Amino acid sequence: MTDGTTGTDGAPAPTPYSRAYEQIVRSGDDLVGLVGYALYKKTVRSRIVEGRGSTPAQSRNLTEGEVELYRNRADSYLKRFADTSLREAEPTMIQTMLLQEVRKSTGFWYPGVVVGIVAWLVSIAITICATYVVPDVAHDIVHHLQPKTAGEQTEPPAPATR
Repeated sequence: MTDGTTGTDGAPAPTPYSRAYEQIVRSGDDLVGLVGYALYKKTVRSRIVEGRGSTPAQSRNLTEGEVELYRNRADSYLKRFADTSLREAEPTMIQTMLLQEVRKSTGFWYPGVVVGIVAWLVSIAITICATYVVPDVAHDIVHHLQPKTAGEQTEPPAPATR
């Protein structure tokens, strides 16, 4: 009696279709198997295009050696693809990482610029007030801050009137 997978002699039972997909692909998310199956289908197509014809479905069941050949080729292709992709993306990845580190250590520079502009405007306002609004106070402050020599007065001179 056969269970549909093996014949009476223990060999795989013939199926009405190729079992290559089931042999190469181990699960639905087996990327190596899926690429290996694509390579297998490319080989089958090439045979047909070259006029060598296709083989009957029963004889298209692969040997373990053929399955490993397609899986190994797929693994090699995927590794080369990953290496090439990483090499091409490396400069951008490095720039992004450096920019993130700079932002972490210094924060954004926009708030610093805003604070600088506000401080500059405040200092201009103070200068204008000191120069035009209260010139007498500014004169007294400047005179008080200047070093005194032995012959100078200790009292500030009277402010000039305008």
